[in-house]
Amino acid sequence: MVYIAVCDDDRKLREDIGNIVNRSCDRAGVLWKTEYFEGSVQLRDELQGGAYFDILLLDIEMPEMDGITFALDVKAYLTDVMVIFVSFHDKYVFKCFSVHPYYFVRKMELETELPKVMDAALQVAGRREDKCLVVENQRVLEKILFKDIIYIWHRGKYVNIESADGKCIKARKTLKQIFNELPAEEFEWADRGYIVGLRHILRFNGRMVILTNDIGLDISKDRLAELRKRVKDFWIEGR
Repeated sequence: MVYIAVCDDDRKLREDIGNIVNRSCDRAGVLWKTEYFEGSVQLRDELQGGAYFDILLLDIEMPEMDGITFALDVKAYLTDVMVIFVSFHDKYVFKCFSVHPYYFVRKMELETELPKVMDAALQVAGRREDKCLVVENQRVLEKILFKDIIYIWHRGKYVNIESADGKCIKARKTLKQIFNELPAEEFEWADRGYIVGLRHILRFNGRMVILTNDIGLDISKDRLAELRKRVKDFWIEGR
């Protein structure tokens, strides 16, 4: 599933962008969900409530918070999101480079430029969809996307995988076994008892990390400096 947000304060343009996006997804044969937002504050509230999007199509000139400022804020915690700016004004092209957007589309060329950009973005999103952890429990075989894993902890003989959709999936493995199956660039030990997904760390509060599901986890003293460094590098690299 590819999750897409269209944010523009002009209703007609919002609908036009959404129609092109939906046609592109249909043509690509992917499962998708498109949501529409009138302004950046409305979209920000949705994200802070735990929503996830693979692709954001943002107007730059919006009354509450301009698209560039909004994207800079969002990328601090939704690090792998693809931002596509859609604007009438070419003057913003170089300014928007500061947030490393996926692309800049001119509204006057919407019908010719956006379909090509969406085709490419959907290919990237599709490759990400293939990256997952496979969990087998008795008769159940399940896959969990790496990007959806918030943190993992253990109790008894089982590890518990907390997912962005609110599910907790159990696997009869050790934390070390699970850690070896995860991409090292996206996960880190926060303590002997749990592993965290770097993309889901919102901030540090002393020796605690606050995650995207509003859970706060204590960090062991000997892991604090290394975890802070890993998270800082992850944010700067914009994975």
